[in-house]
Amino acid sequence: MDTVYSLYDALCLCFEKQKYNVPNNKQNITKEQLLLFIASKESTKYGALGLSVKSWTRFIYKVFPDKPKNTNYYNWLLQKHNLKYCNRCNLVKTSDSFWKNKSDTTGLNGYCVSCMTPLNKEAQRSNQANYRAAKIAAMPNWVDRKAIKSIYDNCPVDYQVDHIIPLRGKYVCGLHVPWNLQYLSKFDNNSKNNYHESELAFLVK
Repeated sequence: MDTVYSLYDALCLCFEKQKYNVPNNKQNITKEQLLLFIASKESTKYGALGLSVKSWTRFIYKVFPDKPKNTNYYNWLLQKHNLKYCNRCNLVKTSDSFWKNKSDTTGLNGYCVSCMTPLNKEAQRSNQANYRAAKIAAMPNWVDRKAIKSIYDNCPVDYQVDHIIPLRGKYVCGLHVPWNLQYLSKFDNNSKNNYHESELAFLVK
């Protein structure tokens, strides 16, 4: 079972483990106030906890002397302890509760696996429904439907029925007819994506 924290509780845990301290200051900012402020994810550029930009910069680097510049406070603190904040359920979980995502600055997806799974299923259902609608729209009234059904019924094991010219190509769209169908392995079919030679030739021009 995942270990789950609120963002504030996770920040407190990380703060204590790293043995950070809040220095004496004129505003009497406490550790609790500072971590609640960071957990609120409010802008720290103007008037942070009553401090000017310059004073805030001096103050925060006294608290976190090892913090790299231009890094998010709570993400940086959490990463030091293999934790990650989920932007959907607003909870902090261990890093292995997230899929990898190279495009994210943390290297992990913004949503945890528990939040992503139903979203992926919903997206898959929507894509399948759209694909079925595209096949119906691309099937002429005069087509031999029994011939199409026979092609699908006789698809070899570990192969898929593929449209030679994709039904939803970006530049060229094919028809859902027997002579536009072929058998491809799952790997070859996924590698092909929604491109066809005619589209590639169009792009090269």
